[in-house]
Amino acid sequence: MTTQSRAAVYVRISQDREGAGLGVQRQEADCRALADKLGMTVLQVYVDNDTSAYNGRARPQYLAMLEDVKRGKIDAVLVWHTDRLHRSTRDLEAYVEAAGHIPTYTVKAGLLDLATPSGRLVARQLGAVAQYESEHKSERQRRKADELAAKGLPLGGGRPFGYESDGLTIRESEAKELRQIITRVLAGDSLKSIIRDLNEREVLTTRGGAWGYTSVRALLLRERNCGRMVHRGQVVGKAAWEPIVSETDHDAVVAVLSDPKRRTTTSPARKHLLSGIARCHCGAKVKVGAVSPKGKRYEIYKCPETGGGHVGRTRSKVEDAVMERVMDVLDVITINGDDRSPALEAERTRVQTELDDAAALYPHAITAAQLAAISTRLTQRLEEITEELSQVTRGTALEGTAGLSREQFEALPLDRKRKIIDALVTVTIHPAQRGRHGGHGVEVKVRDGGRFGFRVSRAMRDSVRAAAS
Repeated sequence: MTTQSRAAVYVRISQDREGAGLGVQRQEADCRALADKLGMTVLQVYVDNDTSAYNGRARPQYLAMLEDVKRGKIDAVLVWHTDRLHRSTRDLEAYVEAAGHIPTYTVKAGLLDLATPSGRLVARQLGAVAQYESEHKSERQRRKADELAAKGLPLGGGRPFGYESDGLTIRESEAKELRQIITRVLAGDSLKSIIRDLNEREVLTTRGGAWGYTSVRALLLRERNCGRMVHRGQVVGKAAWEPIVSETDHDAVVAVLSDPKRRTTTSPARKHLLSGIARCHCGAKVKVGAVSPKGKRYEIYKCPETGGGHVGRTRSKVEDAVMERVMDVLDVITINGDDRSPALEAERTRVQTELDDAAALYPHAITAAQLAAISTRLTQRLEEITEELSQVTRGTALEGTAGLSREQFEALPLDRKRKIIDALVTVTIHPAQRGRHGGHGVEVKVRDGGRFGFRVSRAMRDSVRAAAS
């Protein structure tokens, strides 16, 4: 081998628990020392950190190295051990095909000459041993995970937000943030406003980074928050750690975030108070447009339908009329919440117990067909209970709103104001006629408060409606 031989160093570690790449750094140092001993020049170091060679995931740097080998840029490959290159016989054969014409040197196992039958035999023997070790390790890990899940204990991984490193003890500072986020979502705040608030206050993720849409949504959908144990993608029972929030609040948040009608960051955000809430008298939801009579620009709420008879009213005047009536309603309503939660929670526990008992009876006391029928009935009822609890909890949009002043209301985030208006009243815009609906064609009616946990007496309701007509 001449001193001009161009060597590639490949280093990899499956799990970098320290997060500093120290494992691959040690491998690189040993490989460079071997290159010096062999009189080779290290052309490039290819690093796949925190990446397994067994689970089938792509290894970008490994693939890039093979491409450079195929293009003739590399004369030899240096690795710490053969199991850094591959831990399955399938990957070994692919490596032989791509790099079998050049030597592979290892710090721990010597030369791997894949150009000869004997060299390939040795490589395959080493590969078979590596695959056995990986499969055996994977089996041990699965059994250990099953044991932990049966006890409701954490399965490992990084520190979860809201808990200490043991995964059991609540970290109250983060738990408080999580509860506030859930309250805001249920009150109607957008994830965008929540993310902005978290990052402005420098509330960090457990990895020390800023929050984004994906990380906040994943946090809110996490079953761990309400003390449920998840194993292999399924809820398998109660967890050993204390929940941060109730199952009712968690399920309500999941229902909100899973609603297909919910707008996401990929959709245009609502920018105006009544767009998508107020309706034209024809029934269509109005949107915001602009007109410029005599060169002066005005924004208007207009019907998306074309043709005569559909509305187009000045945005500021419509919003003023609606806000006046909404403040009237907030002055007279009583926020009474909903007392169904305890009964629904108790019924959910009872139904879940019946479902567990039925599973325990199979196959000794009931048949598969009987178990399927019982499971179908009880699972359907669990879904109904979850939806009822979600409806109950969604009423938190009005929490603390009774008696708000106009200034306090205006200070709320736009999405919260929209949620309150939509919970309290319906808004219909008619063609403006003198003396009708305040001259601006705006009709405001108080909703049935039962759904959202507020109460307005009949006399008060009639009074508000009279004022709005």
